Amino acid sequence: MKVSVLFAFPGPIILLALMVIPVSTSGEEIPVEIRAWNEFCDSLKASGAKILETYPQRHEVDRAEGPLFLAQQLSIAIEQTFAARDRAFPLLRIGATDLNKAGFDGADAKYLGAPIEGTGTYRLSGTLGNARLIAIQAVAMGPPYAAFASLSSDGLSPDPQGRVEIMLGPEQPEGWTGPWLATDARATDLMVREYFGDWLEENPSTLTLERLDPVETDAALSMERSRETLQTAAARFAGRAPLWQPMVVQIRERLRNRLSPPASPRQGLSDNFYGSGWFALEPGQALLIEFDAPEALLWSFQLGNFWWESLDYVSRTGSLNGDQAVPSSDGRYRIVIAGEDPWVPNWLDTGGRPEGAINFRYQRSQSKPTPTMRLISLEELRSELPKDTPIVSKKERRAEIAARRSHAARRWAP
Repeated sequence: MKVSVLFAFPGPIILLALMVIPVSTSGEEIPVEIRAWNEFCDSLKASGAKILETYPQRHEVDRAEGPLFLAQQLSIAIEQTFAARDRAFPLLRIGATDLNKAGFDGADAKYLGAPIEGTGTYRLSGTLGNARLIAIQAVAMGPPYAAFASLSSDGLSPDPQGRVEIMLGPEQPEGWTGPWLATDARATDLMVREYFGDWLEENPSTLTLERLDPVETDAALSMERSRETLQTAAARFAGRAPLWQPMVVQIRERLRNRLSPPASPRQGLSDNFYGSGWFALEPGQALLIEFDAPEALLWSFQLGNFWWESLDYVSRTGSLNGDQAVPSSDGRYRIVIAGEDPWVPNWLDTGGRPEGAINFRYQRSQSKPTPTMRLISLEELRSELPKDTPIVSKKERRAEIAARRSHAARRWAP
């Protein structure tokens, strides 16, 4: 409810102002903190509904995942907004796990991130694990997202005990001869990615980030700053939640049961190659991918949903990398995408989804083989595979899942 209040001097009525003051149903003015909260919730409600309305969901599973996708995106937006409030303490936090999936997170990756200021000076230090590849990069989260300079395993110079110390800033510190990452003034975050090939033997690093240049302590929190923080979180949510929609629509239209050739990304790490595709399956159908392995440090295939989130790669086989995959007797690799277990090696599990995204990565690769993919029936799968392709038992599949869960528990442990 709103009331109009007229202010006038005695004598001839002179209207000075017309003010609209929100009031409750009891006639009392609504407190400013409640107004701030209501504005935040109203903004989320409007932008979330708009996103769901503009995504063309065809299947119940996509529609069911939509509100949950928005909730996770809101969680990420709130965490990023609140983390950036303390400029003096840039704590490294774990990114996508089995929660907070976004932007088709890599199944083989542990993501760490912290807010930074591109003009600040920082030190990243700790002890390296034995991940296949580690990459450190300054980025602007946006939108739009932008990636800047990066350092990877070769440039980290650990000591014999695996300890590292890396300086970050716009200028290399005087007298510093160790690893240094130049930060662009536009950078808003530091990203640390660790990629694991052998999930049984490779373990994550232990790293901390600290800011070295002085930062003035913020003044006491005001109602205006509180309101601005909520507005920033709402705007971040509204911007990031539909970020991948154009890509999803394009891949869905152009790559139905097809794969694109691998190419260098416009963003991200420059020495990686990526390819995409879209699976669309009826009950009883499967897709058979065939290729020669690239000359790469690590390669992988994985599935994603309509919302550009990775499918379950911990309790299901939603991903497969070169260490996990089993080659055929002719040396080629054959991967089967299906909604039910075909009881052969190299199964990518759709979780019963009729359609979704495919993503493959070649990291530190010297070659770029383009996989072929064709639609077949599950009944004819055996005849399309080499005759000596082994049968995978229920016990072996359970052991495969157990190994995935064990690694995930170590990867994301606090």
